[in-house]
Amino acid sequence: MTLVLADLIASPKTFSPTGPRTGDNRLIHQQLAGIIRENGDFEYPSGFEAVNEVQNIAIHVATVSGGTYTLTFTLRDGTTFTTGNIAFDANAATIITAIDAASPASVTNGHIVATGGPLSTTPLVLTFSGATVAGQNHGQTTIDGTLLTGGGTAGAATTSTNGQTVRKAWAALKVLGLVTSAPPDQGVDPTGVVTSPEGAIPHGLAKTTVKALITEAAIEDLNAGVETALLAAFGW
Repeated sequence: MTLVLADLIASPKTFSPTGPRTGDNRLIHQQLAGIIRENGDFEYPSGFEAVNEVQNIAIHVATVSGGTYTLTFTLRDGTTFTTGNIAFDANAATIITAIDAASPASVTNGHIVATGGPLSTTPLVLTFSGATVAGQNHGQTTIDGTLLTGGGTAGAATTSTNGQTVRKAWAALKVLGLVTSAPPDQGVDPTGVVTSPEGAIPHGLAKTTVKALITEAAIEDLNAGVETALLAAFGW
């Protein structure tokens, strides 16, 4: 079982896991390792583990009797790609083939899975479950039904499960008693985060260590607003 502090110490983004143990870097390591020695490590709280994105395309609206549509994907890193034309009544296997044909080299074929369909009768479910796309909060996939025929239109595209990477730093802040709330959806600025006030930081953690964890959380979320909000909550 992977534990929070050991996981963070092994692969941090801001302080060095292998560099010189001097100055702030040494302090951070000493404090986190000291907590493990004195208290043991902590399991990940619910809601902090990696989650795969799930998106949905509703069935065509009104009468669609022919034509084609396309799907445009926006990945977490900003990469976008659009499928070729997909027949209005294509089954899931055909849709997967179209996705794989259009996806960039960074996305392995089959890592975006389509189930359900055809959209003439059954909603489509897109699951970002392969290693190259798993555990990430991707942009909303869109459908272009301009070329559909028969008088109807494409159905709505929605997200039913927001993906997220494992939230190591957020989890550390939680289990160490520095925050009491769950993290926001990845990429969303936190609001109303409840934290321990300055002067009452648990475990005798130094301000430097707490700031390092906050910076880690912001980098994990690719969102500077996370750091701004958490520092403000501490009065820093």
